[in-house]
Amino acid sequence: MTLAFAILIAITVHTASAQTTGAQRAGSAPQWTKAAPFPIPEEELYGSVVNGRFYVLGGFGIGGMAPGLVFEYDPASERWNGIRRRIRGRRSRR
Repeated sequence: MTLAFAILIAITVHTASAQTTGAQRAGSAPQWTKAAPFPIPEEELYGSVVNGRFYVLGGFGIGGMAPGLVFEYDPASERWNGIRRRIRGRRSRR
């Protein structure tokens, strides 16, 4: 399920990129295409598009651990790049 979700995100980003760059011809229906798979197995991810690139963060990896990674997808190069580890919240101790 995780791989299928990552592929769906990548396809959505790739399709949205083609539509916004004018690659789609007038009168033709949008087509699904396969893009780069997500680099690691994760689920319950959150994402956003900024300046034409798709950023993914959050989620849980194998065993329910949160790896704390941020990934960027560049539709022009069709590649995922690991940006950095995000800062994790701390619990207060009494």
